[in-house]
Amino acid sequence: MRKLWLIAPVAAGLLLPGAAYAQTVAYADPVYAGNQPWTGNLGLDFDVIAPIEVKQLGVFDNNGDGLSTAKSVGIFNRDTQTVVGSTCTIPSGTSAVLVNGDRFCAVIPFVLAPGHYSIVAVGFGQVDMNGNAHFAGFQASTENTGGGLIAFVGSGRYDTNASLDFPTTVDVDPTNIYNAGTFMFVPAPITAVEDVPFQVRYAANLGQGESHIDIVNDGLNGAPLRGPGIGPTVGNICVNVYAFDQNEELISCCSCLLTPNQVRNLGVNRDITSNTATQVVPTSVTIKLLATLAGTEGTPADCSQAAALVNKAALVGGYSAFGSTLHAAPVGTGYVTTETPFLPATLSPSELASLANRCANIIGNLSKFGQCASCQKGALGGAKF
Repeated sequence: MRKLWLIAPVAAGLLLPGAAYAQTVAYADPVYAGNQPWTGNLGLDFDVIAPIEVKQLGVFDNNGDGLSTAKSVGIFNRDTQTVVGSTCTIPSGTSAVLVNGDRFCAVIPFVLAPGHYSIVAVGFGQVDMNGNAHFAGFQASTENTGGGLIAFVGSGRYDTNASLDFPTTVDVDPTNIYNAGTFMFVPAPITAVEDVPFQVRYAANLGQGESHIDIVNDGLNGAPLRGPGIGPTVGNICVNVYAFDQNEELISCCSCLLTPNQVRNLGVNRDITSNTATQVVPTSVTIKLLATLAGTEGTPADCSQAAALVNKAALVGGYSAFGSTLHAAPVGTGYVTTETPFLPATLSPSELASLANRCANIIGNLSKFGQCASCQKGALGGAKF
């Protein structure tokens, strides 16, 4: 096939016409002749650390001079072995956009939540060869995490089927063992979070550093007309905090008073696991937040024992919560911080009763053990990636 001019190499991000921000190429393949004529599926495993939006799917183009046959590509969930979002068949020829050594097709954007995935491509062969690190002449792709949004987890996979599917035979290192499939992505857009009383999240790797929780009273339940210094008090809420260890035991509970437009923070290590009911410090916790109106009209400035007295009639929305946690760095050693909103959840009557009763046992019987240390004013941000 005839040679074409190539788009300038892109190591990490590509700003496409009309794009608001750069799209990251996960596996940026070099322009060269491949070294393996594999006709089956080839997958590269990666994990999503913080939600991403996939914009384009791509395949390696041997020599960058156009595809002799069409290639199919898609992303599969490694846990369910099912395809996620859109797949794409990139046509033969040179019509598909060439970036570095890969040809791309735009897809209907789809979000990948944190989880385990594989980018799989099929359709290579004797003319359109893929690349394989176990054969001479291989040139590795450049892996780009998008600032820690994804991690490359050290294995490829393959099968002999000629149509796109999830290959189950696992290959060995390196993480970029093949020149095959790739994709472009951006951070997932922040969408409106449903304003509900019950929200959940987790915190991990607590032995490696602090995770933070920031909670904001958004004013749904009212606010003083002229500000907090004049007139009656309205709109106060109690955000009740419940933390569970890996054994599903409630290890800590408390309540944070939030006045309208106020933000408060908790450190998971500083405030939640520093004084657990079990006196064991876990390395990860499940955190549940449940908001109630302070008093009957949101006027008292007191949330004493509110976490143990929650009932259906008192539940309110009116807050937004965000949490940070640590994840192992995708390259080298160390950890990176990610921050995401708490997610709205459905509260069952039995869960409501369990939260109240278990917290009441802690407050009533454990002489301050299992009660959060503090709920401080102000917000704490996550560290840079």
